[in-house]
Amino acid sequence: MKIVKAFGVGLVLGTIGLAAFGCSSSNSGSGSRSGVTESKTIVSLTDSDRKALCDWIANTEGGYGHKTTKTCDGGTVTETATKDQATCVADLASAPAACQATVQQSEDCVQAQAAADLCSLTTSVPAACAPLFTTECKGG
Repeated sequence: MKIVKAFGVGLVLGTIGLAAFGCSSSNSGSGSRSGVTESKTIVSLTDSDRKALCDWIANTEGGYGHKTTKTCDGGTVTETATKDQATCVADLASAPAACQATVQQSEDCVQAQAAADLCSLTTSVPAACAPLFTTECKGG
């Protein structure tokens, strides 16, 4: 199975290949928030905001480059968190100007994925991730 990323938040969706804001899923995470103003859109973030959000996502995932592997009915699924802060920051900075997804929506998506079973993510996207996968955000 392939992990899909949309500006950093990874999703496992068979063979769809695009990149949602943050990294991927599977760890229980900290349950807290990044500290970045939740109403800010991803495209309006400063470099400092992007770094803080990326570090929170990485912490939620078990750290930069963390890998999780699980055997599912359809085979083995491996999820790898974004390799480092610079890659995550660049992913966030590449969000299309028309994308209106917010920090809160990104955090909600990361937390929903962290709470989900990795195998379930191979067939569906948590509802909390829908705002990140719109046509405007290059995820639709």
